[in-house]
Amino acid sequence: MEKRIGDIDIVIKQDGSWWHEGGLIKRLNMARLFASVLQKRGDEYWLVTPVEELRIKVEDAPFVITNLTIPEASGQAYDARDSLERGLKISKPPFLKKNRDGVDVFHVELGNDLLGQCSRSLHILLTDNLKLGEGGSWQLHTTNGDVWSSGIIDG
Repeated sequence: MEKRIGDIDIVIKQDGSWWHEGGLIKRLNMARLFASVLQKRGDEYWLVTPVEELRIKVEDAPFVITNLTIPEASGQAYDARDSLERGLKISKPPFLKKNRDGVDVFHVELGNDLLGQCSRSLHILLTDNLKLGEGGSWQLHTTNGDVWSSGIIDG
């Protein structure tokens, strides 16, 4: 049996919602199933199974992180949840990245070249804990005060 390769009219919106042929996918388990086979190849996103490879569209990051636990020490993995209500264990700290609107928003690496964009409320929480330095530098700290993440905000 030959593997089917093509496009499917599925879009992951910037808010993390999944749409098929213009309609919202309301069944959370269906979106989770699609998420479990999502891969990024270059700048494209694919749903990959043993019998199909279907390209989909993603407006920004494919997942929205709705909650995370700031670790006690730098280098520790931490727990997070996404808009598909999945519990995640993340090893790399959040970082600032411009979203499709050109706004710096915290993102996290989820593995396999997939990103999660922090929700607005989570971004605000992280920003409230940001320590700003000279020249646009910033730092996030763990609960014991270690530098957890840092960078430079480019205007």
